[in-house]
Amino acid sequence: LLTLLLLAVAPSYRLFLPFFLLLPVLIAWLTQRRLVALCTLLFAGAVSTQTESLDRWASTHYYRHYHQLDAPRVIESVYSPYQRIDVVEAAADTALYLDGVPFYRSGDLDSFNVFLAELPGSLLPKRGRALVVGSGSFSSAARLHRLGYRVTVIELDAQVAKVGFHRFAHLHKLAPEMITLHIDDARRVLATHSDSYDLIVLDVPAPYRVATALLHSPEFYRQVAARLTPTGVVALSLCDDLTGSLGKRIAASAAQVFAEIMVVESSAVGLGVLYGGAQLPFSIQAAAEQLRARDPQGGQVTPDRLVRSQVLDADPLGPQDLLGVLLLSRQVVQSQ
Repeated sequence: LLTLLLLAVAPSYRLFLPFFLLLPVLIAWLTQRRLVALCTLLFAGAVSTQTESLDRWASTHYYRHYHQLDAPRVIESVYSPYQRIDVVEAAADTALYLDGVPFYRSGDLDSFNVFLAELPGSLLPKRGRALVVGSGSFSSAARLHRLGYRVTVIELDAQVAKVGFHRFAHLHKLAPEMITLHIDDARRVLATHSDSYDLIVLDVPAPYRVATALLHSPEFYRQVAARLTPTGVVALSLCDDLTGSLGKRIAASAAQVFAEIMVVESSAVGLGVLYGGAQLPFSIQAAAEQLRARDPQGGQVTPDRLVRSQVLDADPLGPQDLLGVLLLSRQVVQSQ
C-alpha cells in the first residue's frame, strides 16, 4: 500500500527511488537493528547518487537495441505528471519520444507532418484560423504558420510544450509570439470555447493508453466537428495504414462523425492521414496532385465511399473500450 502511495505522489523515479530505499532503513531502525540500518542507509545513498547515470545508461541501451538507433545520445529526459519525455539524437536526426514511443523525428516523421498539416493547409481556399491539438515538436504549427494561418496550439502537457519548443527550435523556427499556445485539456477547451477554425490538426499520440485513446473516439471527433467552419477540415492520423486493424478503427470513428472523408497515404511515410468535414473544399484529384508533388515515391488517395467500405467491419474507439486499447498496445509490442 505504501509503495502504491509513493508511486501516486512521485512524478518520477527521482523521488520514488530514494523513498523506496529508505523504507528498509526505517524498518531496521525501528526493530533495533541499528547496524543493518546504517549499512542499508549507506547502500541507499550510494544508489541514489547514481540514479542519473543508471537512467541514462538504461535509456541509451533501450534506444539502441529496441529502436535500432545507431549510437543514440539522450540529450534530455523529463518526467511530467503524464509521461516520460526523451529527446534523442542519432545520426543526423533529432527525435522526440513520449514514454519510449517515437512521436517526432526530424527525418521520416517530419515528412508525416507535411501530410498531416501542410498538405490540407495548402488546399484550403481560405487560410484563416488553424488549431493544432498536440504540440510535439511544433512542426505542424510551424508549417501552418508559414502558409499564412493564425495558429492556436493546445497541449495538455506543459513539459512537452517546453521541451518541444526549445529542443526543436532550429527546425520549427517559431518565435513565441507567432502562435497562441494553451496548456489545457483539448476536450475541455473545445467544450467551453466558441471559436471556430478553418483547419483543425489532431497531432496526438497513438491510442495505446486510455487518455490518448479518448482523442480518437467519435465523442471527441464530435467536439472537433462543432468547432469547424462550414467548409472547415479536420486532419487526423490513422496511426497505421487504412487496412491495418488500428487504422480501420480510427477511420471508423471518423466515419461516424464527418459527412465526407478521404484518406491520403504516402509511400514514404507509411501512415494514413484522414481528412474530414461536412463537405471537403477540395477534390480527390487536387489531393492526389499535392501528394505526388510532395512524395516522389507516390502513394494513394482513397475517396469517401471506399473508406467507408473498408471500415464496415471495424469498431470505433470509445470511452468504454479499455480492453480494446490494451489489445492494440499488445499487438504493437508483439510486432516489434
